[in-house]
Amino acid sequence: TSHGITYLVDRYGMVLDETSNISVKPAYVEADGLNVGQCMVGQKLSFADASQANVFKDMLLEIEVLGLNAEIEKVYFNDLDHLTLLTRDAFSVSLGSSERLHAKLRSMSLVLEQLRSLKSPAGTVDVSIPESPTYIPEKTI
Repeated sequence: TSHGITYLVDRYGMVLDETSNISVKPAYVEADGLNVGQCMVGQKLSFADASQANVFKDMLLEIEVLGLNAEIEKVYFNDLDHLTLLTRDAFSVSLGSSERLHAKLRSMSLVLEQLRSLKSPAGTVDVSIPESPTYIPEKTI
């Protein structure tokens, strides 16, 4: 979303559609914090930062490869050294840097599967070291 307009973009950065209807809730992964220039349907996004463009493309490819589109609601690209995402069932996931995205997203998927089977409350999952993921439940008052 930029300037009140939501854009549908494929994993290559091609703008497929746009809407200003704020009641439309996309069923796709939302990207937040991207520093983009002009957005026009039928053209590729122009990123102000080439490294952000590469991480965006890599992230969307890995999400698609691992079949996580329906699970992930939003990815925050504000800080490429501290990438985070939000799942559709309110788990916050800390990925750390963009290195080893496949391993981190796979680790996230396995941890969330186990947490859901145990009916664990939403919280934060840290997979910045995919071999040693951690989970901290939300504080309840």
